[in-house]
Amino acid sequence: MPISIKKLKTLALASGGEGSDGGEGGYRGYRFVSTSETIKISDPNHPFSAEASNQSVEVNYRKENKYFIGFSFNTSNQGKLNYANEAREVCESYLVSIKNYDGSSYDLLHTSDDSDYKGKGIPKQESSYQFYCIKCPVSPIRALDTLITLFETSRDYKIV
Repeated sequence: MPISIKKLKTLALASGGEGSDGGEGGYRGYRFVSTSETIKISDPNHPFSAEASNQSVEVNYRKENKYFIGFSFNTSNQGKLNYANEAREVCESYLVSIKNYDGSSYDLLHTSDDSDYKGKGIPKQESSYQFYCIKCPVSPIRALDTLITLFETSRDYKIV
């Protein structure tokens, strides 16, 4: 049984998330932003925040029953594609650290044969993205906790 996206959004946006009428703070003190395909954390000082224009860390639910948590890179031109490819090893190390942290058996989904976990669109064309990701837990609390852990783990990532 996959995660309930409705419950995930409700938990993330309950107090202070974009699109909510709640107060400051949000789940565990984070401000979440929800779109039709993702939930991200808002923090303009973080390299993978919702405000970052070409990269983010997110819960992605664009494909039914293929929900994941991970990194998304815009690949609409050769420079962005190269940047995404160069970031792979570091992003995978962050994802593996999540696996080691909570003992779950998260596989790196982007290494599977399923193209839905590799990216969206055609690289070097408008609205194309490359993903590095793990499976989204079925519990909304665990999914947001995993997103937060990945967000904090990647806080010191340096944009080159």
